[in-house]
Amino acid sequence: MTPDDICGYKCMNVLGNELRCKIIRSLKDNPMTVTELCKTTTSEQSRLSHSLKQLRECNFVGVSKRGKERVYSLKSDLFTKKIDGTLFDAMKGHIEKHCMDKLKPKKGGEKKSLLERAKP
Repeated sequence: MTPDDICGYKCMNVLGNELRCKIIRSLKDNPMTVTELCKTTTSEQSRLSHSLKQLRECNFVGVSKRGKERVYSLKSDLFTKKIDGTLFDAMKGHIEKHCMDKLKPKKGGEKKSLLERAKP
């Protein structure tokens, strides 16, 4: 399995969840806080936070602070721009832009890279 395959698989897996898709749809028009997302997705805060973490890890959403609140917004071109080509072409562009540094081996004491975690 190539590094692109590993990152592509993880990203597609993250998108294959109903709550995470609801989050993406909710963020389509404007950024939202966790409280606002809980209301629009009718989800518990702990479950929502777990899904937001996975979306952040794949760089689908970004987060900024506004006072004590965290505000989430769409980050990936997959959701913010018109895509030319196939979904696979778009995902490859996303991987090249956002995932390649996550595939590099980590130094001592750091979490393992996606590539290292995928090895048997």
